[in-house]
Amino acid sequence: MEEFDIRIIENDIRRSIEHMLQSCGIYCRVFSRSKSMDSICRKLANGRGKYDSNGKKMQDIIGIRIIFYFWEDIDVIYNYLRQDKCFIDESNTYKELSEDPIYQNIGNLSTLTDKLFMPTRLNLVFQMKTEQTSLLYDALSRVKSFDTSLIDNTYEIQLRSVLSEGWHEVEHDLRYKCKSEAWWQKCEAESRMLNGIYASLETCEHAMSTIFESMAQKNLSEGYWEAMIRNHFCLHFVPSQPGVANIEEWLSYLFAQDRSLAAKIIRIHRNDVIPYILRIKKPYPITMMNLLFLVNRIRLKNEEIKSHELPIVKMRLDELFL
Repeated sequence: MEEFDIRIIENDIRRSIEHMLQSCGIYCRVFSRSKSMDSICRKLANGRGKYDSNGKKMQDIIGIRIIFYFWEDIDVIYNYLRQDKCFIDESNTYKELSEDPIYQNIGNLSTLTDKLFMPTRLNLVFQMKTEQTSLLYDALSRVKSFDTSLIDNTYEIQLRSVLSEGWHEVEHDLRYKCKSEAWWQKCEAESRMLNGIYASLETCEHAMSTIFESMAQKNLSEGYWEAMIRNHFCLHFVPSQPGVANIEEWLSYLFAQDRSLAAKIIRIHRNDVIPYILRIKKPYPITMMNLLFLVNRIRLKNEEIKSHELPIVKMRLDELFL
């Protein structure tokens, strides 16, 4: 029964994150897991002396992993999550790496990233809400095999890009977990090659974004406005109603008459727009037209575009920009 209670908390946290990401149209997948009671017992036993009721406690009872299809989205969601009132701390990749015997002779950490490629572990730690905390400790109190005061009411959110996710899985199990074993000191060349694989994946991720942006530029020159918007912003748009164009005829005509206006749109980076979407607390479906109305308020300031806002759209945007 107690493991089921923890899964209730896990599902509650995951659904909240999924709703936030879906509301702004980001391409991603969200996964979650909660530790079983047996797993908690083993970790406490293996870390005997590591955890203290008045000091460091076990923090990873629940873990959420967000896999982003576009690497740029990691940064914008990272900054958004850090502003959450429940945010506590984040893992420090460079500190973890500096303790790895393989890298201890590399030199000053300030020059570390210039000497090798390595994965960015963006792991953010959050405190559970009051009702979630009550449910957690109620579940743990029914287990007699460990001291519940050694368990913290926190959970972790990991941010990863889709191309590096497989690399992270392999690296975590076959290198990170083994970093304290002496034999790794004899495998510096192999470790550098593993980092080289990650470097190639990172290069591919940047290249994918560049390709879509190149297509957006071609769409602009040819007057394919819908394709231009789709390839530039790379968001999961809510489709228009059947028989209704994603970009309304009057706006297509406006772009055709003034291509400089359309050109201004693709000079606005998607990461400058998504934070505004995240600030809209009430429903605001991300259709192409709704996005363009928002972009107009942010940067274009075109009165003709503003005059076509539907009443509900105008209300949401007025609330946002007041």
